[in-house]
Amino acid sequence: IADVLVTGETDTIKGQQLIAWVLPESGTVFNEAAIRDQLRMRLAGIKVPDKIIEVQGFSETYTGKKTSPPSSRFWL
Repeated sequence: IADVLVTGETDTIKGQQLIAWVLPESGTVFNEAAIRDQLRMRLAGIKVPDKIIEVQGFSETYTGKKTSPPSSRFWL
């Protein structure tokens, strides 16, 4: 994983969810199951993101903070 952004999103049915936006290392294959397995070994179950979504890059604010993809609502 080259970079990641984790956000809290509200789902009308499931309520608050953690979403991990993952930018894979160049030349690697995105494998959600492998990422989830690694996170489960290191984090408490409640801290493992509900969804892990591959992205091609992140936008940044003028202060350098990453922002979630503008199409984030499409995935929820």
